Amino acid sequence: MRNVTETVKHLLIINVIFFFATISIGDKVYDWFALHYFGNPKFQPWQVISHMFMHGDFAHIFFNMFGLWMFGIIAFNENSVNPPWSSSVRSSIN
Repeated sequence: MRNVTETVKHLLIINVIFFFATISIGDKVYDWFALHYFGNPKFQPWQVISHMFMHGDFAHIFFNMFGLWMFGIIAFNENSVNPPWSSSVRSSIN
């Protein structure tokens, strides 16, 4: 892989782990990690962050990870002024 930063590599790995957990464990993973409305009994505080790593099917994760690989190399370059996780968190909240 050409010039992949550590941040992009870690994000790719985390996303793939969450995806395989969803495949192997099933819908229970969605109950634990997908974002539920605050009033929902399934809501947990960590879901505000963990929902960023959830994907519905293979095409969904493939194109998201392809985009992360293509544009993440530029966005998370080693000379970046902002901390590497800040733009990732900001883009998933918007």
